[in-house]
Amino acid sequence: MVVVVMIGVLVTLAIPSIATQMHDRRMNQAAHEIALLYRQARSIAMGRGAAVMVRFDAKAESRGAVEVREAKNDQPSQSCVGLPATSCGNTDWNAGSAQNHLIAAFEPAKWGVYSNVQLKFKTSADPSGANAIDICFSPLGRPYWRRAHTGAFIPMTEVPQVDVSPFDGLGLTRTVLVLPTGASRLAL
Repeated sequence: MVVVVMIGVLVTLAIPSIATQMHDRRMNQAAHEIALLYRQARSIAMGRGAAVMVRFDAKAESRGAVEVREAKNDQPSQSCVGLPATSCGNTDWNAGSAQNHLIAAFEPAKWGVYSNVQLKFKTSADPSGANAIDICFSPLGRPYWRRAHTGAFIPMTEVPQVDVSPFDGLGLTRTVLVLPTGASRLAL
């Protein structure tokens, strides 16, 4: 009986530690998902010869969302309707446009397992977090960006970051770096 009681006490003491580890693993997994979206966008752009844009939107109701969209040709006068388009700047990237289509998305609030995850995109111009950032990969894999969902794309020369943190503030924050080469990785 004493052994059973001791095992019960040890399990009771271990449960908070296990819950914290699971919480941190979810943050880490969410950060890996974000880095993967950027890597996949660049790979698709180079592989298909298309402009591929990754859109970050700091929606309050979703605590951040990331979408990957591919540009497509929508000119009926040409015989290549629906094929990839190569221009970041000449494409209408809005969700309802026929000039692009959604490839992938990550919105933590829509996934129960990521319900405590929030995303913040930080740049040197906005270290507290930007509301809207678009990064577009050219068919050569070069990243261009704009700090709003409108305006001209410019070559990306700095290293912006996406912070993946717990919404309740309890736990570790993971940082995804988007490098000027177009690669993305988790920061150490």
